[in-house]
Amino acid sequence: MNSTQHTNALKVLIFLTGATVAYYSATLTYQFMAGLSPTLGKIGVLFEFIKFFLPMVALYAFQTNKNIRGLVLTCIGLLLVAMSFTASFIAVDAGFDENRKESAEFLAINHRIELLSDQAKRVTEQADLLPVNYITKREKLNNQSISIENDIALLIGDRASLTTDSLADQFGEQIAIAAAIIIELLTIATTIALSLLDNVKPIAKEQTKKSKDTKMKKLLIATGLVALTSSPAMAADSWTTFTQKSEMTGVATHYATSPAVESLTPMSFPYSNTKSWLVVSCMNGLEYAYIGFSKKPNLQYGRRDMFGELKYNEWFSWGDKFEQLVYTQSAGSKFLHFEDRQNAIDNMISSSSMTTEFWWYGQGQVTFKYSLKGSTAAIAKMRNQCKG
Repeated sequence: MNSTQHTNALKVLIFLTGATVAYYSATLTYQFMAGLSPTLGKIGVLFEFIKFFLPMVALYAFQTNKNIRGLVLTCIGLLLVAMSFTASFIAVDAGFDENRKESAEFLAINHRIELLSDQAKRVTEQADLLPVNYITKREKLNNQSISIENDIALLIGDRASLTTDSLADQFGEQIAIAAAIIIELLTIATTIALSLLDNVKPIAKEQTKKSKDTKMKKLLIATGLVALTSSPAMAADSWTTFTQKSEMTGVATHYATSPAVESLTPMSFPYSNTKSWLVVSCMNGLEYAYIGFSKKPNLQYGRRDMFGELKYNEWFSWGDKFEQLVYTQSAGSKFLHFEDRQNAIDNMISSSSMTTEFWWYGQGQVTFKYSLKGSTAAIAKMRNQCKG
């Protein structure tokens, strides 16, 4: 293989490396900006595309003595790099925080907060419906509601102070800064390297050995890059039960959960690999039924009630039986609570499967099918634990 072939092969390798880094950079930028607006997310990806090719155009401008144009393009490139760095840092840092929020401890605290909030709301409603002369009863219910709110405040404090022993949790911000810097440096380095290789001229034999050494170093750097991937944990194939108890309040919550499933038709970014499961829980003798998601569901056509919750009315199938059910979603929650929870629990016990469709923003109609295998035994076990 002659020097020209070596140069072309190195060009391809560097271009693929740069394109891979640019892809991850664009993904992080989209994750950050799409959180503000889907349109901003698309604009961010366009800026990443421009940023990838801009150094080549700027270098060409300097090489052709168009210095002013080259300077302007360089300034634009630096602005795009600063924007991309900020987006990458925030997205990586948010990713670490999201991992913490998906931990079993965090989700369990969230469950208890939502259950207590629902209980407080119902106690308040009962107090408001009492006749005017039921002063003692109303006062008792109001005090109960205040006590529940205090428990919620304690749980929110527990959630805010929740930490893990992982390096990501301890050094998340430093890792995010380092990752953002590495991404931007690699993006710039690969585009500049391509521009310089475009101007390689035939060289004398005595310089070939030195050139080979330099190329080998570049090759080692390029081939040393590894794309980080993650794989979801395998879900159980039947319903399971567990109990979570607050060390501070002593309140125990008992759960029966279905296996986690993905939508029948895979969703696109940023909701790829979203998992969902059914939950029946019991706390202080009260039962709840809801649907959990690994990523916050971004649903359409909900109506907000007087308590600020979104209500949705969708069709559900329990085996061969179809019915419309109402479920609610608190702001920012990953859980959808069945309004008629007793009806939902009865159907979970008596049916073999549950299927429902959600109108998901940017995804259209998304269908999930949940297995109810083992639900009868799991719910019965959960109820016995709650009574005990």
